[in-house]
Amino acid sequence: MIILGIDPALVITGYGVIQTRGSNLALVEAGIISTTTKETLPRRIDKIHRAIIKLISDTKPDVLVLEKLYAHYRHPTIGRPHD
Repeated sequence: MIILGIDPALVITGYGVIQTRGSNLALVEAGIISTTTKETLPRRIDKIHRAIIKLISDTKPDVLVLEKLYAHYRHPTIGRPHD
């Protein structure tokens, strides 16, 4: 099984791809997708989107794991109070 894990963020989105065979795990690839605050928000999101689509296409994961977005009190996430 191939698992793609993504740690989303607007400046640096991290990712890792692992492959499992029975109880063995092997790192296939890991890296970052970076943007700068000088880019517009739509351009930054598009860059991250395109990179993740390419990553999915290249690695063909069976499972994708997305870390929950961190929220600052000035920029809250929407969800249940105890998430």
